[in-house]
Amino acid sequence: MVLDDLRQYLIQMGIVEGATGWPCFIGYLPDDQDRAVALYLTGGMAADTLGHENELPTVQVRVRAGKFALQECESKWREIYNALDQARPGQLMPDPLDGYGAIEALATAPLVWYDEKLRCNMTQNYRIIKLRP
Repeated sequence: MVLDDLRQYLIQMGIVEGATGWPCFIGYLPDDQDRAVALYLTGGMAADTLGHENELPTVQVRVRAGKFALQECESKWREIYNALDQARPGQLMPDPLDGYGAIEALATAPLVWYDEKLRCNMTQNYRIIKLRP
């Protein structure tokens, strides 16, 4: 559900899907897409309160652009980074982040590499505090 919520938030913010030209996939990234975003669960940590009132999942956001498209990839990565870094419950209606306490980037810069087709890739990991109902 966390990945669905993040995807919906990025869609509502106008960052992925629709007219953006950046499809967003959950749990995989098809090889036939040059410009694409993918969201992955990467584990997490145990609840940090005695009553287990929260969940602490971690996720990874991956951005891929075309061949040698470093600037395009970085621009989309930055747009997503800023949106998640500034995400606050109550910004949107309906709000896909209702019930989230925080989204925290685990680094200030992405991991960057080129795949076998020389497409630029960037990843960023996030820690999330999700309140249990």
